[in-house]
Amino acid sequence: MPNFLSDFNQPFDLMPRKFRSYHLLEIIFILLMSVFVSRHQLNFTPEMRVRGKEVEWLTGIGQVAHQGLQDTGVIPLWNPYYRQGEPLIDNAFSYILNPFSSIPHLLFGATQGTKLSITIHAIIVAIGGWFLGWVLGLSTIGRLTLALLLLGKGNMHANFEAGYYQLATQQAYFPWVIAGTIAFIKSSQRWAIVLTAVSLMLMFFAGNLWHLLPIVISIAVLILLHGKYREVLKRLFCVMMLTLGLCAVLLLSIIANFGFIEAHPDEIRAGWELVEPNLAYLLPFISAREFASDELSYIVRARHDETQTTLTTLPPHQSLHFYYSYVSPWWFVLLIILPLPFMRRYRDTLPQNRMIWLA
Repeated sequence: MPNFLSDFNQPFDLMPRKFRSYHLLEIIFILLMSVFVSRHQLNFTPEMRVRGKEVEWLTGIGQVAHQGLQDTGVIPLWNPYYRQGEPLIDNAFSYILNPFSSIPHLLFGATQGTKLSITIHAIIVAIGGWFLGWVLGLSTIGRLTLALLLLGKGNMHANFEAGYYQLATQQAYFPWVIAGTIAFIKSSQRWAIVLTAVSLMLMFFAGNLWHLLPIVISIAVLILLHGKYREVLKRLFCVMMLTLGLCAVLLLSIIANFGFIEAHPDEIRAGWELVEPNLAYLLPFISAREFASDELSYIVRARHDETQTTLTTLPPHQSLHFYYSYVSPWWFVLLIILPLPFMRRYRDTLPQNRMIWLA
């Protein structure tokens, strides 16, 4: 029987690590859990649609591509159905070049393809968590725990439920980018450079730019804390060049056709909607009623008394998106930090990886 707790006690060296038979059992378990967690989306009746007020706009790209492929045998380059028309592929919101998003839509259309794609990305993020645990040298328990934590990550589910398809799918590549970054920092193996670049490319091709800046900051923090810069910066340069080369087919087209790409659909003062859990965090930054949306929950200061606050809340299924996307409960932060002093079992190993744990 393998010692499931022994991996963590080994020095941080990727060279001797090999794929074992029990690793396959772990991955099979993760696959089954991924399907189980996303099972409510696997209802392929036409009446069942993914929820969210923007889901049809955001996944309309896939529907147009599917319809064009069915009618003409090719994917159209132009989307004539949105405002005055805009590029279908040369578009920052387009996910046509990301196979994990586009293939389900091209085969089954947006209604059914979106459901299948959600399960696919649940699998990607869960296995990515397992792989990140493997790179970190965690044991079986650690790898499976990290996989399940990422599978149950609240803001990814909340974005899917709110209809923000691209914002949700893009998060599935986070653990792959971080795993690749740690691997090319700690080793000279070429697969680490390729993995990081391909993961960044898939994030860019996911159809949104929102999460690219924080993931770049994460890479920078890991490198800055590592210290030995000369070799690492050479590998980072290789990652950058390979990423730009892989993304060039879309990036250059977006730059060239930027003037043809329409803006976000009009919303009434979008972005100022608040819900009850945000009150303690965001109340100091809200001062005027005119910045709050009438359609969603908001915080307003009573006109007759500036010290009083009137709070209107949405039903839970409508407000969870804001909570899980932007707020971390204090008890959750404590659960991450408090166990560290009690990890005496790993006192000889933690100093070797202290910069990674600090990051």
